[in-house]
Amino acid sequence: MSAETLEPGTHSRIAVASTPETMRDAGAFVAQAWVRPLDGSEVKLARRFGETEDEALDALREAIEVHIKTVSKPSAPLGEPVFTPASEADQTILSAREGMKAFAALVYRSYRFVAPGSDAANDRVLSGSDVVPGTVVDGFVSAIVDHLQAWVDKTGGREVEPAMWLSLYSDYTLFRPVLESLAAAVWVLGPKDGRERVKNATRLLATELSQGKKFADRVRRSGQPDEEAEKVNRGLDRILTEVCTKMGFDKTKMSLPIDPSSLPDKASRFIPGSNKQFYRLWAICSAHAHAQLFAVMRHGARSAGTGPHGDWTYVEADSEMFAEVVRFAADGLNVLSKLLNERGHSLDAETGPRPGGEAAEPRSSDA
Repeated sequence: MSAETLEPGTHSRIAVASTPETMRDAGAFVAQAWVRPLDGSEVKLARRFGETEDEALDALREAIEVHIKTVSKPSAPLGEPVFTPASEADQTILSAREGMKAFAALVYRSYRFVAPGSDAANDRVLSGSDVVPGTVVDGFVSAIVDHLQAWVDKTGGREVEPAMWLSLYSDYTLFRPVLESLAAAVWVLGPKDGRERVKNATRLLATELSQGKKFADRVRRSGQPDEEAEKVNRGLDRILTEVCTKMGFDKTKMSLPIDPSSLPDKASRFIPGSNKQFYRLWAICSAHAHAQLFAVMRHGARSAGTGPHGDWTYVEADSEMFAEVVRFAADGLNVLSKLLNERGHSLDAETGPRPGGEAAEPRSSDA
């Protein structure tokens, strides 16, 4: 986790913990401490290894006193758990998590509908389809909510909330589809002109059809055709043809797939102040989703040193970096919620949960 501000008069916190399995098998231990350098720079995590706990602690003390130039003054007995105040980044993540948890619960518990006389209802008449843009938008909202709920479940305290459990890869991986679906939905809903909204939704539908056809073709060549996928593709192709005919769109041009990496830029003009930040954060999440090791290490909180088994680099989730992702996603969700209301995509929480909407509360990690 990121560095936090220490209490006045406290220079470091020290704890001893066994290392990962491979290191523990070799008989090594790691000692770690949050320390504030005497030059007044940020609090940092120092970590040193040793064959025994005492060796690890001695190495850590030497590093603190000689290399980091600060004073070791434990605030708790060595080896005992130390609880520190949550950093500003942690507080941001926890606060946003509660808001996202409530948003997911609201959508799960509600029936979604298009308000009569709204922009969304007029778009349905304009396109001649319930799917474009209505169901297309609904699909992106569903994807956002499903991944947010999964993240809420994943980051919840093992026993008592609100504990924060961030991982090096998976939190970003869960937020990649959140940002991508958010960009797509905002791009559809943002334009004031109904024809542009229908056009954007049609292009996204055509992109899904293109991917679906690639999948169906490959599995067919493998000798195990997916008849259900091919049936869905035929239905999407029929809808695409009907909408293009009614709107006067060139189906060939409309069928050119949209690169997912272009969606953040397309949506940015509807999210005040986002500029290239949207793409940058989406790209960071994508690097984690695709297990790009060196990109992930670059965005993690790193510690390095030398131990009995050679040089080491320890990388862990950086809450400062992830807080930026969460903060941006929360701002984007506020924009999306406003656009959904303006266009007439409404929620009726009094009607009761829609099918599958009973799971409004966080699911147990043991389920």
